[in-house]
Amino acid sequence: MKKSEFISIVLFAIASLIYRFQMPEEKIETIEIELDITIYIEGKVHQVLTYNHLPSIKDVFNDLALPNIYQFDEEHVLHDKQVLYLPENDDFDVLIPLNTASLEELMLLPGVGPKTADNIIRYRQNTPFKVIEDLMLINGIGEKTYYNLRGYVCL
Repeated sequence: MKKSEFISIVLFAIASLIYRFQMPEEKIETIEIELDITIYIEGKVHQVLTYNHLPSIKDVFNDLALPNIYQFDEEHVLHDKQVLYLPENDDFDVLIPLNTASLEELMLLPGVGPKTADNIIRYRQNTPFKVIEDLMLINGIGEKTYYNLRGYVCL
């Protein structure tokens, strides 16, 4: 071992010891932030729910003491100020299921023509609908159209 290598190792050891003694002895406590997540329920039920965590649809239905008859994905996580629409009509023979309806069935919806119906089908082939609000993710369906359609569809 060369003299310069030995000196480098000794200097590194001394620097390590100095650094070790300069490290803080106290541990920094974790800072907890309280979340205040608000979910708006509309349609069959009008209610505002507040959570201290990001709730799933399952959490919402448990808090409403309602069964999930709408076939919503219960693992879907809702975000602050999100609206969850529960169709007022429980007669599923009248409601059109977004995830399984044919092009012709979708065209029965008010304001939905062949192009929008095709957009709905292409969307669900890649990503099945988890909540009715997902309709607004489709090209050609804005907020106004969504409000007109939400009472006629289910998942």
